[in-house]
Amino acid sequence: LNDVFNLNFEVFGSEGDVTDRKTNAFAKHNRLIASIDTLKRPKRVENILASPKWDLIVFDEAHHLTATEKTGNKVHKTDNYLLA
Repeated sequence: LNDVFNLNFEVFGSEGDVTDRKTNAFAKHNRLIASIDTLKRPKRVENILASPKWDLIVFDEAHHLTATEKTGNKVHKTDNYLLA
């Protein structure tokens, strides 16, 4: 993204990233790259909800954001869908 569009992003949730337990990375950085599995941890969801709203979110492999799943006779929204 930096080479093609001249946009710098911080990587969240991996070694050498901007993960900091004392601050809210979502409020601190304008551009982040993170996996849905990293984001859906309960404490991170709290930080996401407490951060400023975004103008745009891009989901790679959006098929993992399935809206519903069936359990017996019930249909409910998945955690990934609710987080997105």
